[in-house]
Amino acid sequence: MIDIGANIGDTAVLTNIAHADFLLVEGEKSYFDLLKKNVFRHYAKTLKEQQGGGGIKIENCFITDKDGTYNINLAQGSGRLEKITPADSLESKHHADSSNPTNHSDSLIFKTLDSIVSEHNFKPNFIKIDTDGFDFKVLRSAQQTLKETQSLVLFEWDMFHLQAQDENPLSIFSYLESLGYHQALIFDNFGTLLCAVELSDTQNLKLLLDYTLYSNKNIYYYDVLLFPKNSPFEIYECAQFITAISDS
Repeated sequence: MIDIGANIGDTAVLTNIAHADFLLVEGEKSYFDLLKKNVFRHYAKTLKEQQGGGGIKIENCFITDKDGTYNINLAQGSGRLEKITPADSLESKHHADSSNPTNHSDSLIFKTLDSIVSEHNFKPNFIKIDTDGFDFKVLRSAQQTLKETQSLVLFEWDMFHLQAQDENPLSIFSYLESLGYHQALIFDNFGTLLCAVELSDTQNLKLLLDYTLYSNKNIYYYDVLLFPKNSPFEIYECAQFITAISDS
């Protein structure tokens, strides 16, 4: 499993799979330090048996769709990445948001997910992405990985965060189709399974987005679980299984 925006490592710890392979990526340094402590404490025996890490790999970096150096704005307190601009761009000269003194600005090297996967020689069967509006950039940075592994992918689909990054919230689905993905399960922000949808079904995808505008904030965003065409998991069987667990 790859966890992008792994925060303090809670997903790896709570899954509690002794011999699972994890690649955990977290860019914010204070969260990464906690992630390292939590994971190494929880999997101490496994890590010792694997002589220093084996199936558990961690990476302290941010991800975007092109390797390079970027100026960043981090929101103080949450550590959330709010904005990035290439270090050599004209905009980078003014990347510090003077209208919001709570932001912290810095310059960092960003990587693509493809380059990280290559560096670690990691072959995922599941990828989880939770990056507050940068999910599309992460998906675009993983073109080779997605095409070759056909992993299941879970990402956050938040229209408001995406638009803050100048992303078209519907733009990613045709790209994912080109890589072999064709269906998805849609969950609301409370984890409730809402529906299954074809990635080509732009009309219903747009209706889902529009609902976040008019639902009186009952739904802020969705989580999307992607299935490739050749997935060993049948999407409707998975939906029935998830529903049965939720109802139990």
